[in-house]
Amino acid sequence: MKKFIFRILLFFIFIAVCDYAFGLICSYLNKSAIGGDTKSHYYASMESDEEVIILGSSRAIHHYGRLKMITSRYTPKLIIYDATVSFDIENNDNLKYLNWLKRFYDSEGIDSIFMDISYNEKYKMNSNFYRYNTSFIQMLSDNINPQQIVLEGGYKPIYGTMNYTPDDIHQKKITQWDPLKLKYFKKMIELCHSKGIKLIISYSPFYNAKSSECYLLINNLCKEYNIPVIDFYSNNFISSDISKFKDTSHLNNDGAIEFTNTIAPIIKDILANPSNINN
Repeated sequence: MKKFIFRILLFFIFIAVCDYAFGLICSYLNKSAIGGDTKSHYYASMESDEEVIILGSSRAIHHYGRLKMITSRYTPKLIIYDATVSFDIENNDNLKYLNWLKRFYDSEGIDSIFMDISYNEKYKMNSNFYRYNTSFIQMLSDNINPQQIVLEGGYKPIYGTMNYTPDDIHQKKITQWDPLKLKYFKKMIELCHSKGIKLIISYSPFYNAKSSECYLLINNLCKEYNIPVIDFYSNNFISSDISKFKDTSHLNNDGAIEFTNTIAPIIKDILANPSNINN
């Protein structure tokens, strides 16, 4: 009996040692990536020092957790947040959006985000196997042969053009928030306010979108907090040009450059004339 218990104990010690070693390896891979999502995430969270930071969904990387890590290091002057209906409003599996954040769980304020979604995450995060199980292969690849480059300032360009014609976009009107997403959208606003950071919300182009009515709830919230909105979601000049898109929701590099050059003077005008907000 004692021998059996001893073997069981050795087994758990072995698992604990492997888990610890795996965590050390993954932590190194997270910091040393030369490209891809791994480098992009690490740069934005732990190394960025720009006065202007762009946050958001997959088009600009994710928001409140990222902002918490950034503001724990320094205070940018301006946050441009690119909002997306499915990411910021709709009810869906919130935990899936946080896979990239697991590796930063020990950073200040990050644990509470996971526990808000599922209290069990507090216990799961004690395992490095759990923290990195969905990202290890990606991190390894981004250290050896990354499929995407990351340019100065954390910009990760997307090349290529959409080679198919999608069906007409019929974006449904959203009439009810996901309460947890609403909470963190407001927390992002409040964090910017407490740090004296200017905040601008943008809706970047979506291919062939006909109306931005789906953003009504965000528009109303921005009016409540007096936050400027730059709406190019269904801008015909860009949204109707298939050559500017990699897929329906992502501008390619050419489209991103054109969009940036288009909204840059609008942002400058907002900053110079804050009284014009949402007029």
